Amino acid sequence: MHLSRSTVLTLAGVTGLSLLGIILFDSKENMNDVLHSVFVALLASAAFYGGTVAIPEIQRRRRIRTSLRRQYRSFKKSCIGLFLIASKSQEYDNRDNLLDPEEFKRYFSNRINESQTRWDLVATAIDGGNYLFDELVREFESLIREINYARSSVDIHDEEVQEFFSRAIDVVHRLKATKPGTDDYKYFCRNLWGIFARWDFATGQREDDIIETMIERI
Repeated sequence: MHLSRSTVLTLAGVTGLSLLGIILFDSKENMNDVLHSVFVALLASAAFYGGTVAIPEIQRRRRIRTSLRRQYRSFKKSCIGLFLIASKSQEYDNRDNLLDPEEFKRYFSNRINESQTRWDLVATAIDGGNYLFDELVREFESLIREINYARSSVDIHDEEVQEFFSRAIDVVHRLKATKPGTDDYKYFCRNLWGIFARWDFATGQREDDIIETMIERI
C-alpha cells in the first residue's frame, strides 16, 4: 500500500481486534453490551481513518508515481532525440525502440568509421559545449523538479529510495557545474550511458532500470 509499516500494522491490528471483539461480545448482557459498543466504535474509527487518510494517501502516491513515470519517459525520449542529432542519425525511424537498453547499446556502439562509434560523436558534442550540453542539463533539471515535487507531496518511508533521489539531485548539481573541454564531461557521459544502457560501471549490466524501480517504491 506504500504506507509506513507501522501504520499498516496498527490499522490491521485495530480492525482485527475490533471484529474479534464484536463477535465475542455480541450479547445483551450489560458488560458485554458495553464492550460490544466499544469494539464497534473502534471498528468505525478504523474505517474512518482508512477512508479519510489511508485510501487518499494511496491514491495520491499512485498519481505521483504515474506522473513521475510519464516525466521519466519524456526525459528519455527527449535525450534520445538529442543523441540522434549529435550522432547525425536523424534517419533512425522508430525512436521508441531506443528506449530498449539492448537496442540502445547496439545502435550507439556501432562504428561509423575506423575510430569512432555513434556514442563517441555524442560525447564529442557534449565536450564541445554546444547546445547539446545545455539541452541535456535542462532535461535533467525538469526530471529533478518532478522528483522534488514527489518528495514534498508524500512521505517516502523507504530510506533507500530517499537516499537514491537525494544522490540523483546531487548528480544534477554536479552536471550543471560540468565544464565542457575538461575531463568533467566524461562523468556526464558515463551517467547518460548508465541510464540508457542500464549499465553500472561498478557492477556491470543491470536487469532493471534503477530509476523506474525507485519510482515504483515511492
